Amino acid sequence: MFRGQTPALEPGEYEISLSASGFSDTDLKARATFMVEAPLSLERRAVVMDEDTLVRMAQRTGGRYYREEDANSLVDRLKPISAGKIVEDEIVLWQSWWWFVPIITLLTIEWILRKRAGLL
Repeated sequence: MFRGQTPALEPGEYEISLSASGFSDTDLKARATFMVEAPLSLERRAVVMDEDTLVRMAQRTGGRYYREEDANSLVDRLKPISAGKIVEDEIVLWQSWWWFVPIITLLTIEWILRKRAGLL
């Protein structure tokens, strides 16, 4: 068994061989190739979930941390936020000058611009 150490190598394919005094290159046929790859970016290095960090982030921001298996409790927690009263108010446009005049003006401007551009 032989061990060796090299300084940092550039990405690429390398070949290593032995040399010893008293032996010719044909007698020492031991060769090996190896590949050096570029290091992964910081984003790709840590691909596992860090639950402790997520819990601390939730505590610091006043939120809550839910695991995947706690999805049902998250849905129950969101129900009060989405529950509310919907108020619908119908405005008849042709009976309200505050709405009727601006809408007709915009439609007229659009019609004139399309006519000039040859789109009508």
